[in-house]
Amino acid sequence: MLIDGGLVRNLPVDIAREACADVVIAVRLQTPEVKPADLDTAFSVIGQTIDMVITSNETAQWQTLGDDDIRISVPMGDIGTGDFDRLHDAIPLGEASARAQAQALQKYSVSITEYAQWRAEVRQRVQVPRSILAAVEIEGLDRVNTDFARSTIRSTPGLKFNAQTAQADADRLFALGEFERVEYELVGEAASATLKFLATEKPWGPDYLSFDLGLYAGSRGDVEYVIQADHRRSWINSLGGEWHNIGQLGRSSLLSTSVYQPLNVGQQTFMEASQLVRRDIEDYYSKGERVAIYNEQKATTELDFGVTPGNWKRGSVIDSVTWIWSVTRAVRSCRKTATRTPVCNSGWSTMTLIHRWYPPVVGLG
Repeated sequence: MLIDGGLVRNLPVDIAREACADVVIAVRLQTPEVKPADLDTAFSVIGQTIDMVITSNETAQWQTLGDDDIRISVPMGDIGTGDFDRLHDAIPLGEASARAQAQALQKYSVSITEYAQWRAEVRQRVQVPRSILAAVEIEGLDRVNTDFARSTIRSTPGLKFNAQTAQADADRLFALGEFERVEYELVGEAASATLKFLATEKPWGPDYLSFDLGLYAGSRGDVEYVIQADHRRSWINSLGGEWHNIGQLGRSSLLSTSVYQPLNVGQQTFMEASQLVRRDIEDYYSKGERVAIYNEQKATTELDFGVTPGNWKRGSVIDSVTWIWSVTRAVRSCRKTATRTPVCNSGWSTMTLIHRWYPPVVGLG
């Protein structure tokens, strides 16, 4: 089943055919055209522009369907993409549209007995013998440190192969964010099998560049924006160091650079040096009227040391805990208005303990 390709393939008929589909059952949601009177804000105009792009690629895919394929169109009425609270109104519409195509779907149906037999054959094909692992290998690593990748794996030579454990290992490797895909295979005899993880590093790394645009429109007609560029270079050395830069323009502007450096292969301990320069424009109101606009500028230099205990004991509750000691933190802050002399403050601190908790990733074992 393929769903929601957004701007590129909202109805991925061609992708389904490439994946081996002989017959495609396509479901298309039909929404009413937006009235010009409803395009009264910047967000509604942007939303309509996005909908036009999605509709265009969706229509092109819809037109490729053949006589053997099934077309199911669901008229959504006044239910929009953001009406999550109207789920119970949407389900009957989808059911009615599917039942209207019951005759076309009937020719692809099978009996309960045939379906049960097919499911049994599928289960038989996916059963894997309980092999004893003689070795665990990772192939395809170039930038990523092999020893670090191995530290994320729980499958162990000498133990029986466990498909759930192997899949969880592959998921953890993929979650590192450095791979386009991670698969595994079991090769060799059952008495001395080798578990191989086949990792494909992202071809567009180790430099990653992304852009963000934020817009704000107030009830008083104020329109604000924020444009941000984010650059990250991973694996600048064998321990997994990273260089991270952010540039942002708008009501809140900033320029920052930081270097994250693990201190050992398992990345249980690390240090990070950072420099931040920031300017924020803040409005102050009294009884609903804006009485002042403050321009606040701040410069921060920071050196941190951190420990992630979960890297020593993977799978425990402390897997999602990090302690950071901010050894040196220097701050200079200035605030001014158009008519007043800037007021500046400087300060520094040492040995600030920061405790962070990151929710565990579901499905990674």
